Amino acid sequence: EAATALHVDAAKLALYLETKLTSVEVIESERVEPIAADGKIASLALDDGKTLTADLYVDCTGFARALLGKIAQPPARLHYEANVNRAVAGNIPYADRKTEMHPYTRAHAHEHGWTWSIPLRSRIGSGYVYHGDFCSPELAEKRFRAYWGDERMRDVPVRHISFDRDTLRESWVGNVVAIGLSAGFVEPLEATGLNWTISCADLLTRFLAARYFDDDARTKYNALMLGYIHDVQDFVDAHYLLSSRRDSEFWRYQTSRHYPERLMHRLALYAAEMPTAANRVKSFAW
Repeated sequence: EAATALHVDAAKLALYLETKLTSVEVIESERVEPIAADGKIASLALDDGKTLTADLYVDCTGFARALLGKIAQPPARLHYEANVNRAVAGNIPYADRKTEMHPYTRAHAHEHGWTWSIPLRSRIGSGYVYHGDFCSPELAEKRFRAYWGDERMRDVPVRHISFDRDTLRESWVGNVVAIGLSAGFVEPLEATGLNWTISCADLLTRFLAARYFDDDARTKYNALMLGYIHDVQDFVDAHYLLSSRRDSEFWRYQTSRHYPERLMHRLALYAAEMPTAANRVKSFAW
């Protein structure tokens, strides 16, 4: 049975959830200061001297890792050689909605990496992804504007994004679970970041189903997440390693550099037999 994928406006989705999830209390505070004690978060200090306490805290503060970083200094990280680590992005106005509003995401390779295009109802979300060792931010923005047309991009503001961040070896430490960008990130290719966030949340709910957690639960959760992270890294790396492009310094490097033996073993296995549920290391990504 064919799967269905939807393009979702992230900003509008957040507002929708805040409106519809009436059983969830939303607390707004300019000050959110975690108070640590004995290797755990004891409370959160909010505006007007208020405090918030809980048995378990979920860190969704992105690369800042405001909660987990308070009790794990520094957090244990996994080494990973990123294929790309920068992007310049913007919201592109439609020139021809009929032809440009297609029901899929396009990843178009270029000399320094690739460009994503995600059609939404009112705009096209797009970004030029590259590695800082092979392309400067100025050149990336110039190429990005040229990709869509300088005249079309004349009044379009762009933002430069860096995602040169490590992934955590353990995303559950003490009574804090890092989810989403707080746990780690590889790159935008194949939207693995979205899947990562959803998989983390889903796995955590399974461990909390009994309304109880202990050291064993943390150990098992972190072990499962490590397998998932390796899946994501291998899945993304395969796109670059198996590319036939050799027309720029970036692609010559990516197609000839060292990759983890884990990935090379998988590719050798899949060359002999198609990937199945029986021969995959895990069933999360591929």
